[in-house]
Amino acid sequence: MAEAKKDAPKDGMAELHDNVNVVIMLATFAASALSLAGLPPGHVAVVYGSIAYTLVDGLWIAARPRMVATPVGIVAHHVVVLGMLYGPIEIPAHGLYASCALLVELNTALNTIRRKLGHPKWAELAFLATWVGFRLVMYPALAGMLTVSYLTQSKSWSPLARKLTAPAQLGGGASLQGGALAELGDAAARPVH
Repeated sequence: MAEAKKDAPKDGMAELHDNVNVVIMLATFAASALSLAGLPPGHVAVVYGSIAYTLVDGLWIAARPRMVATPVGIVAHHVVVLGMLYGPIEIPAHGLYASCALLVELNTALNTIRRKLGHPKWAELAFLATWVGFRLVMYPALAGMLTVSYLTQSKSWSPLARKLTAPAQLGGGASLQGGALAELGDAAARPVH
């Protein structure tokens, strides 16, 4: 009973917000996937588009908090996302990581779709598969690669810390700072020596 009440839109604005989010999240997923394949729009456009959307959505929720179940949590999440999207602005090569991370928006869209459609089995299975794949497998691996890369490339990281954390090298000499998704995948599959 509580789940059905939580899933029910509170007003017409909530329905509009859900619909806009599904479209934007699917577009973000598509733009990220295309960028990772080396096609337009490119990582820079994905990063700045995501910043713009996150700011607009955060302001929309702040203005109409009743249209979502947990407005404070969502706005706090948006603040964290904006902080994370700053990394590729400081280190443009990290746009690759942003595009990888933003693939998760397929899972976000499926979460809304399954709720709007009354939790059909196909939507539940698609949501669960993408949740496990993106949030439990890809994110932890990406976090490790991003952390090492940030610590070795950041302009704001202290010179002493940079000397203490020399660039990590993986087996076969592939660096974690590699610019191609294929290199990331190949490097992640090799054991660290």
